[in-house]
Amino acid sequence: MSSSIKVDGLETTLSMLDRMKVESSDVVQRETRAGANEIRKRARQLAPKRTGKLRKSIKAKRCKTKDGYLVKPYYYVARFQEYGTKRGTPAVGFMKQTREELLPKIQERIMAAIAKVVSK
Repeated sequence: MSSSIKVDGLETTLSMLDRMKVESSDVVQRETRAGANEIRKRARQLAPKRTGKLRKSIKAKRCKTKDGYLVKPYYYVARFQEYGTKRGTPAVGFMKQTREELLPKIQERIMAAIAKVVSK
């Protein structure tokens, strides 16, 4: 006794899944770039300004893996401002504050964008 199962519309379903995969990756890329630029902008606002070099050095660069962005200051003084020194420079923590302030909001936006694509 053998039984068989017939699946109708398998090709349509697979093509729809492929299309959803492409659309969701585009949406994630777009939202990730927007989030990285938002983090960069807020970090520049919170960074101490003396000469302005530290603020100008904060960049959002695409990671080599192409699925994310790295936002960081590229000026050597940044680590002293962020973490402080033994000799009296107090820690400002502008990057940490930016991350704690914006990251949950950005993650929610990305998840909402994915949910919107999936619900189509």
